[in-house]
Amino acid sequence: MLYSRGKSGGSRNWLLVALLAALWAFTCWLDRGAYHSLLIKDWNTQGALRDWAQFLRAAGYLPVWIFAGLLIECAPRRGSGAGPKRTRWLGWRVALAAGMGGLFAEILKLVVRRHRPSPVNDGQHVYDWFAPHVEGRGLGLASSHTAVAFAAASILWMWSPRAGMLAVLLASGCALTRMFAGAHFLSDVYAGAVLGWVAAVMIWNTADRLE
Repeated sequence: MLYSRGKSGGSRNWLLVALLAALWAFTCWLDRGAYHSLLIKDWNTQGALRDWAQFLRAAGYLPVWIFAGLLIECAPRRGSGAGPKRTRWLGWRVALAAGMGGLFAEILKLVVRRHRPSPVNDGQHVYDWFAPHVEGRGLGLASSHTAVAFAAASILWMWSPRAGMLAVLLASGCALTRMFAGAHFLSDVYAGAVLGWVAAVMIWNTADRLE
């Protein structure tokens, strides 16, 4: 899913990497405008307290997917005709992918060290390497909430595109809540989504090989 073997497969892989990098550069170009357009100034005191907003943000909370994975694993096994695919360890795949996606995002934050957007930097990119740390804001690239949500959603998509479509909508809603709060740039949530997908592919392929 993530890579293909052979010479032609290697070329496709590099084209995919180049495309993802170009899209990330494009989202970086859009970051400042998107930050000012999507930021809701009273979000943390009003909007974020609404049930639907908490529901969407919870899609990026790792324990939710760990619990969901356990629920899936506890479900009784039926015959081979049950469900879109007969997939072993589906619950474990969901939980492990979500965890790996969040871990990848946290590692990238420490490597890149780009500040979160804030009124202090007016939506401009500021890196810890060249400027003092902004108190209370922290590092933002990539969004770990988005990575967790998209990793779980990607596993569900691999299992069933119909279920995955709903999960991707949920993950996208999670990413939007992080931008409404002004906690992340557009490129932060894009990077989180890509890292979540990469984590999901790694977990899915590893589980398939272990069967």
